[in-house]
Formats: sequence, structure tokens, C-alpha cells
Amino acid sequence: LHGRDALELVFEDGSDAPFVIHMLSEQCDRLLPENNQGGGFVVTVRTRGGNQLRYPGKYRVVENLPDVSPWSEH
Repeated sequence: LHGRDALELVFEDGSDAPFVIHMLSEQCDRLLPENNQGGGFVVTVRTRGGNQLRYPGKYRVVENLPDVSPWSEH
């Protein structure tokens, strides 16, 4: 993402190729506070038909995207 502040949303399904979305921070209407690192929030997938999926969320701050390092390294 060429050094720009960005997010990587990974839908971890245990496979070698989980679904991933990359977006720039300015594409979001708000960012999670620093004290939410590690979890404690819900990711909701919505379509025109309404809420479709809900997943427990967790995040970490890293230097570069994509970041495929294990969670235990952060």
C-alpha cells in the first residue's frame, strides 16, 4: 500500500488462503482505539440484504501490509 496508513481485514478460516480486504484508513469512518488491540469487538458483514455474518474481531498494529506473521509474534 506504498507506505500509506491502511488496514488489512482477514477472515481467518484456517486455510492457506483466507479472504482478505485491504483498505486505506481514509476509507473508514472511524478507527478502533489503541486499547482495543487484541480483541473485544465484533466485525459485522452487511450487504443490501442486511447483516449477513458476525465474527469476533481482534487487531494489531504492524509496520507493513500484508502481515502474515502468527498472532503469537505480536
